[in-house]
Amino acid sequence: MTSALEFKDLSLSIAGEAILNKVSFALPVGKITGLVGRSGSGKSMTGLAAMGLAPSQSTLSGEIILDGRNLLSLSEKDLCALRGRDVAMVFQEPMTALNPLHSIGAQVAETNMAHTNKTKKEALAEAAHILTRVGLPSAK
Repeated sequence: MTSALEFKDLSLSIAGEAILNKVSFALPVGKITGLVGRSGSGKSMTGLAAMGLAPSQSTLSGEIILDGRNLLSLSEKDLCALRGRDVAMVFQEPMTALNPLHSIGAQVAETNMAHTNKTKKEALAEAAHILTRVGLPSAK
């Protein structure tokens, strides 16, 4: 089985303090995968590193490979093009990750429109379908 996302010897330190030390694993294509571990074990930092969202004081080494490209070497512009289209992260705290002034459907549709040529109506319809697939009511 090939990997869509592969972490190779990922190390991350913040202000000189080691947070991740040579983390290596692969996420298989087409599989839903959860990263579990104790509080403080580095799950969030691993995800943030993959998204190019590690804290600004971070030092990273190793590789995060997505479709043959090392995400750690991409520009912010290139990362923005990938986020939400090719790679995404479900944050732990929905109260800080989602905007309470907008429906979840509208926020999913916004990401869809940012990466496709879909109209707002088409993006909202797809968002409703996605929410239904994961067991969330799409009406609101």
